[in-house]
Amino acid sequence: MDYDFSASLGRLFSLALVLFTCFFWLAVVEAKRGKVACQELGLNWNGLRTLGYGLAVGLALVPFALLLGPFFEWLAIQVGLETWTPEKFNQFYGNGTLTLGAAIVIAFMAGFGEEILFRGLLQPRTGLVLSNGLFAGAHAFQYPIYGVLVVFTLGFILGVFRHRDGTSASAIAHATYNFVLLSSHL
Repeated sequence: MDYDFSASLGRLFSLALVLFTCFFWLAVVEAKRGKVACQELGLNWNGLRTLGYGLAVGLALVPFALLLGPFFEWLAIQVGLETWTPEKFNQFYGNGTLTLGAAIVIAFMAGFGEEILFRGLLQPRTGLVLSNGLFAGAHAFQYPIYGVLVVFTLGFILGVFRHRDGTSASAIAHATYNFVLLSSHL
């Protein structure tokens, strides 16, 4: 299967738009530029510590989500809410058309873009719960309600991690989690 470069360009444009919006907000509304703007967004690099913690947390989120998902699905069934059928699951994950290159691009773009927007820009201004509610809400078009609850829970963990280690580390964790999840569907 050939790699779809047009979809990658769309994701790259989306990430660029998120970055522009965040830096524009900081520059115009809050009059913060350059290094100060990066610090405001939590974009700090502590070398291997940032990379190692990000990878470790991202990998730890995978088994946690694999346990949490079925539990929330079971709760949804108990109260009569919609769950995913195998057809919906396969449709969302591309019916076997997902490539390794696409998984890398999607994981990186979504992980970094979402973390910079929701954890870097919004979390310090609106708080952990509201910014994470917006993060989970942004995923509502992708998943049934129990999936959104999983996203909220994982986002909460990423928000706490961002508070402790910065947006760079939470973005690495998010991208790692996304990549492992997506690559399991190749």
